[in-house]
Amino acid sequence: MKLNLFKAKIMQKSQLSLFFIFTMLISVIANPIIALAADEDYTIESLYLSIRPEYDQPADWVDKDVPAVLVVNQLVITNNTDQPITTISYPAPIDEPNFHIFATGKLQSQGQYWPAPHVLSEGQVHIDLRDFPINPDEDYTLVVQYYYNPFTIDGVKKSFTFEYAPEFTVKEVLMNVVIPQAAKNVRIEPVKYALEDVKEINVNKDNPISVNVMYDKADNRPTNQPLNQGSKDEQGDGNTDMLFILFVALLLIIVIIFIFSQKDKSNSKQSNKQKPKKADSQQLNSKKAKPSNQKLKEQQSEEQKDLRKKLLTGEIDEKTYHEQMKKLNNK
Repeated sequence: MKLNLFKAKIMQKSQLSLFFIFTMLISVIANPIIALAADEDYTIESLYLSIRPEYDQPADWVDKDVPAVLVVNQLVITNNTDQPITTISYPAPIDEPNFHIFATGKLQSQGQYWPAPHVLSEGQVHIDLRDFPINPDEDYTLVVQYYYNPFTIDGVKKSFTFEYAPEFTVKEVLMNVVIPQAAKNVRIEPVKYALEDVKEINVNKDNPISVNVMYDKADNRPTNQPLNQGSKDEQGDGNTDMLFILFVALLLIIVIIFIFSQKDKSNSKQSNKQKPKKADSQQLNSKKAKPSNQKLKEQQSEEQKDLRKKLLTGEIDEKTYHEQMKKLNNK
């Protein structure tokens, strides 16, 4: 009896242990599935990531003598749900010195975007997309641009490390590093980032991007002038640029027309000088004809003299003289 009771207790404990192990296995399996479901609300198809030290500064930067690194993020996102996505969080070094958001919003066209409000917390930029939501099955391009000052400076030597290790997975990242034109003795590690745009696949916290940038530069002047904060849709700047281009093109056309018109006038004047007028032509012909008439008159005068001599010497009679004179005068 005691033996059966002991066996029953052992079996009961074994069942409880098996249940506990089964429950743990279910929880371990279920957690990744839940996380995967959350990630699958949207997919980041691609990211253009550009790291630009001392490229420019925002107009309200903390100090023009403090160097800044501009980081450009341009994400292509696909909404996998049947509902609009109205908020999204994106990692950024918000705790780094002088961190400054320059742009967040939906890309309209290259260099132009529709701004979206944002807040910063827990190492992320939380973006409110209610005005421009990511609609189902839409290829949506999100812009996130920020400045910060990660530099370690030792005299003319400047260096910093940039790391991109998002919680989500980015299928494809196209990354480049834009070094200041005035920089010397540039060193970039890994060196592949110094040569051209580099494509990385499936980037996440387990497969991060990390790059060290080092160069010599005595001053802190950026390569380009400070930029103004974006307006509602930044169409104004694009339109201004287009109007300026059209104005320059129109001005060039006017200058070309003026040059050709002056050239035509010059050719016309030269042609008029070279081509004699009709009256002048007639006078010239008259002048050319005049020596012939004079010669003819002189010839007639000589013949008249001969006839006169013949009349006086009796070689011809008066009647013949008058007939011959009449013929000469009618020539």
